[in-house]
Amino acid sequence: AAGLPSSSGYDSEASAESSSSLSRVLASSAPLLSSPSLLPPTTLAAHRLPDVNLSSPSKSTVCASRFHPHAPVAFTAGYDKTLRFFTIAPPDHKGNVTTEKIHGVHFPDLPVMRAEFMKGGDRVILAGRRPFLYLYDVTSGTVSKVPNPPGRSEKGWEA
Repeated sequence: AAGLPSSSGYDSEASAESSSSLSRVLASSAPLLSSPSLLPPTTLAAHRLPDVNLSSPSKSTVCASRFHPHAPVAFTAGYDKTLRFFTIAPPDHKGNVTTEKIHGVHFPDLPVMRAEFMKGGDRVILAGRRPFLYLYDVTSGTVSKVPNPPGRSEKGWEA
């Protein structure tokens, strides 16, 4: 604090007091908040919705399902080697939500164990217990196979 001009707005007394208060808080094992608070029961409501893939169920385990970050779309993917996209309709007057399959892509050499939207939802990356990945471009529908980088020996990219 020494050497700072008074016009800097730096108050050494307030700083020392603040520093002392901070030290007391850090040295204490007391909770920072007075008591935990619960949300009122009317603030949060959860409802069971139908499975997103109800209109086109998978023939095996679904390992990944994700909602698009900006559109009413979701996908599922799994051991049947298929990525399926579904549109999600807004709830009707009774609150019922419907889904409809809009597209599917089969990857004959990749049982999908993990899939994620990328680039704001423009691409999907798919991985499994194989030494390669797939990138699916949602807009153009193109598929790109991405091999293991040179020098890497991973047996799979599902993690």
